[in-house]
Amino acid sequence: MRRGRAPTAIEARVIAGSRRRNRNLLRQFASSSCVDYFRFRSQDSYQQKIGQSMAPSHSLEDLYGRPGFLLKRCHQVAAAIFLDECSEFNVTPSQHGCLRALHEFPGIDQIALGRLVGLDRSTAALVIKALSQRKLIERVVNRYDKRRMRLKLSAAGEHLLRAIGPAAARARDRVLRGLPRESRAAFLEMLKVFLAGHDALIDVHDVLAGSVNAPEEAELPRRHEKWRRAGISGS
Repeated sequence: MRRGRAPTAIEARVIAGSRRRNRNLLRQFASSSCVDYFRFRSQDSYQQKIGQSMAPSHSLEDLYGRPGFLLKRCHQVAAAIFLDECSEFNVTPSQHGCLRALHEFPGIDQIALGRLVGLDRSTAALVIKALSQRKLIERVVNRYDKRRMRLKLSAAGEHLLRAIGPAAARARDRVLRGLPRESRAAFLEMLKVFLAGHDALIDVHDVLAGSVNAPEEAELPRRHEKWRRAGISGS
């Protein structure tokens, strides 16, 4: 349908049917567990395929239904919402994650920081460089290994982290608004189960044990124990 003209009667029926279909899916999600919902959605997709047996051979249905593709799209949506809500601070989700981690664990090295927020070494180096250029973090000589610099937030970094807090919280809430309120906790739990099933959950205690030397680890505030057991929540 071209822009600028009213839909035909056939087009109007198609649009109305699509809207009803989406509302029905949301109601199904809200009234059942995540497992039941995904089972329902799978059966629904199967029925669609039967009805689309005459569809062109170049259909992207298989691509769009792959877990990796869907998870990537979810990440893109979440990142775009974060950038929109936090635009005035000129901070990316990865940079915000690093600031959060350094606030909780000052003095960790670059490798540990990357592991805590799920970044590979090259990406972590780029993020740390950007934060350092903005004077948001400081590098401190490691008295146990002078080849590995330790990192901590500067006063400017602490100030920015406090200022961006409300915007980051709005971004999180806005991302979850794509789901019915009663299903949001189950959705997040299913993502954690997925990561656990692939042994991909971040073990904060394990990361710190491999990075922080015993004397310095003992100096960390006791409140960090809860983070070591539970892990840092994502932004």
